[in-house]
Amino acid sequence: MKRKATHSLTLLGVLVALGGIGYTAFRVQNPSPTEPPDDLVNLPAIPGTGPIAVYQDLARSWYSWDTLQKELTIKRRERQTTSSAWYEQIQDLTTSYFIVDVRSICDTGGKLKELFLAGVYPNGDACIERWTFTYPIYAHPVGGGYVPIDQRPLPTARRLELFRGSQYGHIICLEPDPETRFVLFLTRESHTLYRRPLPTGNITVEVDPANQSLLSEVRRIVARQHVTEGRKFVLTTTPRWEMSTTGSSDVLVMSDSNDDGIFETTVRMTVQAWVSAGYANNPAAWTSFCP
Repeated sequence: MKRKATHSLTLLGVLVALGGIGYTAFRVQNPSPTEPPDDLVNLPAIPGTGPIAVYQDLARSWYSWDTLQKELTIKRRERQTTSSAWYEQIQDLTTSYFIVDVRSICDTGGKLKELFLAGVYPNGDACIERWTFTYPIYAHPVGGGYVPIDQRPLPTARRLELFRGSQYGHIICLEPDPETRFVLFLTRESHTLYRRPLPTGNITVEVDPANQSLLSEVRRIVARQHVTEGRKFVLTTTPRWEMSTTGSSDVLVMSDSNDDGIFETTVRMTVQAWVSAGYANNPAAWTSFCP
C-alpha cells in the first residue's frame, strides 16, 4: 500500500530538509489566474512529510498536501510493540479545489479522526471542509493476532462543506477548536480573523486588524493547552510549511483560561516575552491534544 514517490529530491528539497530556507521563494509566478496567489501555494519538497497529527510509541501519523495538484497525502505508521518494526499505510486523497491549509483532530485512541481543510476553487471561491474518518472493521487471523496496518483497508472520509464563497477573499490559514465547537480562519485580503461555529452557525469576526495590526503578517494558527493557564491559540508569522523564519518575530496569543470557547484576551507578545513567560522550549508547560 505504499505509494511510489513522483517528486524528485532536488537541491531545493535538500535546503528545505535542512531548514535553511523556505522553498516557496523559488517558485515561478503563477501563469494562470485560476491558481491561488503564490504565498498560499505549498509545493512539498519531500513527499509524505508535513505536520504531525499523531506521535505515540506505537502509532504515528503525518499529512501533507500539494496545492496545485489538489492532493492530500496521509501517512500512518504502527507497530505492535516498542521493539517491533514499523508498518506503514499511505492514503492519497484529491479535491476539486486548491488546498491552502490543513489541520487535524485525533481521537482518544490516537487515530487521526478529522481534518479541516481550507482552499480556493479555480473560480476564486474560498472554501472550508471538514473530513471525518471512519476506520473499517478488518478480519483478524484465526485464533486472533496482530494485523499490520499495511494489511488493513483504508479508512473512508466523509466530507462536509462548512463554507464556500468569495465574500471574505482568500483564506490564509485555519485552526479548529480541539473540542470542535468552532473553527477559526484568517483571510488574506482583509487580514481578519473569523469564527465559524460548529456544527452550524453564522460566521462572525473574532479579531480585526484595527485592534491587532499583526494580523496583516500572520500565516499560521496553532491551538495549544497550557498546564496551568488553559487553552491558547497562538498566531505566528511563519507559514505552516515554511522552515525559515519570515515576517515579524512577534506572536498573537489568544487565551481561554477556562476552556469555555470564549477568549478573554488577545495579546501581542515579543519573543523575549514568550521566553520570559516560560512558554519557549518547555515541554512540561504544555499538554498534548493527542494522548
